[in-house]
Amino acid sequence: MSDIDDISVTNGHDKWKPLVRNASDSSDSGLGSDSSDSEAGAVSETAPSFQRWHDTWDDFFKNLRQYEAETSQLYRIRTCTRVSTRNDKIRKKKKWREGELVPECFGDYYKKLLCTHGWGTKPRGDGTRTGHIGRSTGCGVNLSATVSRCPTTNSWRICVTTHNRTHNHRLRKEVYANYPSTRRVTDPGVLDFVDKLVKAGAKPKRILKYLQETTGKRVILRDVRNLVQRLKAKRRGQATVEERLEAVLRKVSI
Repeated sequence: MSDIDDISVTNGHDKWKPLVRNASDSSDSGLGSDSSDSEAGAVSETAPSFQRWHDTWDDFFKNLRQYEAETSQLYRIRTCTRVSTRNDKIRKKKKWREGELVPECFGDYYKKLLCTHGWGTKPRGDGTRTGHIGRSTGCGVNLSATVSRCPTTNSWRICVTTHNRTHNHRLRKEVYANYPSTRRVTDPGVLDFVDKLVKAGAKPKRILKYLQETTGKRVILRDVRNLVQRLKAKRRGQATVEERLEAVLRKVSI
């Protein structure tokens, strides 16, 4: 493994440093619900650094979600390399030591993540549905993390090996709050209550009001409709399992 690029990453749980902005127009006007700055080509905004070491992938993503929320960024996984693939490569070397092998418990050895505005999407369909908002600006921000042996603890941990942090679009709370993944409701208690509302025949607008007041998220009516469909599908699946189990029990009792 090559030497770790320590540029733009921090140790421990340091507080994020202020954003660095450079743009021909420093105005933050023209907020979009799910888009980047309309003058993306003229914008250069450097995000704060992200802590370097994490104990597990779960810790890495927990810290990343907090970092995203505090800095108004959103990352998506681009590529992964399994630990087994890495270990196979090590074993194929003429000389290798058992201590070089990465513990299988990590599952993934390497992950590369991109800014959500860096993904290029190919057009699908005939172009008649143009109501959606394109998100890609060709942003070059990326983050790579690798399972490495930490020199301070001499244990295997997740290390942020590369983090390019300069975006070509604004980092705004308003935009971050309107990303679909940010609006998504995941609290089990809230979802259970919504399911009860659906069973009781509550209208989508009533559910929308409840979710907005309870979660503080910028949930929209489309999110409610999608959530209702998911809950109904889950219920149908559970009913099918129960019906199958009941049929099996009937056969056994005959």
